[in-house]
Amino acid sequence: MDTKKNPRKEKTMLIYVWNLSPNVSEDFLCQTFEAFGQINFAIISSTNLQDRDNSQLRRFAFVEMPDHAEAQVAIKNLNRKALLDRKMILYGSSEN
Repeated sequence: MDTKKNPRKEKTMLIYVWNLSPNVSEDFLCQTFEAFGQINFAIISSTNLQDRDNSQLRRFAFVEMPDHAEAQVAIKNLNRKALLDRKMILYGSSEN
């Protein structure tokens, strides 16, 4: 029996999603990211800072994906793409 541990443990990735439309629900966001792989969770929030152009609250989200490679593909394909009526801006951060 091989008792060696896998030295290259894959990290999860937490993706920060900025500039979400007020019409995007957590379910819709999950479906969007699940097209690229499994997700652990998605949480949408908003900031108290108002957008200087239209005085609406800015919305953002965090999406965690357990597979780093799938998360990178999601970021590559979704960054600066419109989701409903706004272009999302995505940033990834690796975790253990």
